[in-house]
Amino acid sequence: MVQRAKTILGTNEFTALYDKGYHTRSELKTAQGLGIETIVAIPDVPSTSQAPDHAYNYENFKYDPASDTYTCPQGEALKTNGKWYKTHGRRNILISFKQYKTRACRSCPVRMKCTRSKTGRLIERSIYAENYEKNRKNILEKEHLYRRRQAIAEHPFGTIKRQWGFSYILSKEGINRASADVGFMFIAYFIRSKYNHRLKRFKLTGKTSGKKVLRQTPVMGKPRLNQTTDTFRRNSAISRRTSKGSVDYFFEIIKELTICH
Repeated sequence: MVQRAKTILGTNEFTALYDKGYHTRSELKTAQGLGIETIVAIPDVPSTSQAPDHAYNYENFKYDPASDTYTCPQGEALKTNGKWYKTHGRRNILISFKQYKTRACRSCPVRMKCTRSKTGRLIERSIYAENYEKNRKNILEKEHLYRRRQAIAEHPFGTIKRQWGFSYILSKEGINRASADVGFMFIAYFIRSKYNHRLKRFKLTGKTSGKKVLRQTPVMGKPRLNQTTDTFRRNSAISRRTSKGSVDYFFEIIKELTICH
């Protein structure tokens, strides 16, 4: 994705903002390897992987690349034997990592706050740790950018998936048909958003025959235009997705908006 964006823009001087679903070693390494700044939301750490006292969580251990050691909140150094271990992560991908520990855990006065393990605290550092740490630093320094991403990108998907019910793709016969299905969803959203934007130009001003009246505020000396609320808010049939697919839903919106105009 970032490779394609770089090709289209012709530069790597931009910031890639992702939700936590993209907080993966491959995505971060690829983007940062291209010289692209990443701000990817960090998934919540399971309670079983956290310290009894959150002040002793992994992020509070300071790593020193020069000595290849971690320093715990109590000031003790956790060292590695230099051996690389291997494990299988998501999608059965093999990951290499080192282990860091210290004998100081045996007599540590806050051991019960730091770990539940009988053998003491153990830190594992994977070959992708630098990518994760760089991303964490970007988030702390530029949190306002990610908040803007949430305001811009989350609303369309929330409307399409939760309000309209398009939480899955009906087309199962290849990427081209699936892309067309999603394309109709986005076109319908764009038309609906433009329609709703137009509604904001109108004000509720009274009642006529039991129906509220919308009156457009005069713009550039043009006369006001009166139309009933139900003319503009014909959402009962299209507010939620029924058993129809995205194509039927798209043309239903076109039909309803054409009637309104």
